[in-house]
Amino acid sequence: MEPLTLQTNLQSLTIPPWVARASERGKSLEVAKRFRAWCPECLYGWRDSNQQIYEPLIWSIAAVTVCPLHRQPLRSYCPHCRMAQLPISGRMQIGRCVHCQNWLNILPQNPSETELSITSEIDWHFWVAERVVEIFEFIPMRSETRNEIERFLHDEGQPQPRLTDLEMKQLQQSLLEIFLR
Repeated sequence: MEPLTLQTNLQSLTIPPWVARASERGKSLEVAKRFRAWCPECLYGWRDSNQQIYEPLIWSIAAVTVCPLHRQPLRSYCPHCRMAQLPISGRMQIGRCVHCQNWLNILPQNPSETELSITSEIDWHFWVAERVVEIFEFIPMRSETRNEIERFLHDEGQPQPRLTDLEMKQLQQSLLEIFLR
């Protein structure tokens, strides 16, 4: 695929192989979000500076709820029509709502209850986002040995988790189980 696209390091754009091994073992693991998510500040910055607009893979990972760059909750509802954004649609344009076609780079005036919950525990959610980014950077370059991944996941200098969302906790526990097998 790299010769066709003239892009190198395409393995960094895909979900790592351990995800497939989870389903082979019968683990129920929701890795990808059910709806598109984005950081309005990222979209605004790229559009304002005439950079290519894209949706980083990290935004589609279920455990990631904040932008690792801007430390704000990712959005999944259009700020104009309040409709959820399906991950794939025939009318989809990067950075635009699939329903009303308006730009998604506007912060909502009235944050949802979920967004307020995330904001109240932003440090924890930011820590999770940073770890997922590191995992995606780490896995393509190194072998997937149990000791390396376990050491990577159990960095002692990090704050202890304080979750309010049971689903998030279950997802993160599933990820840990997969990494440690």
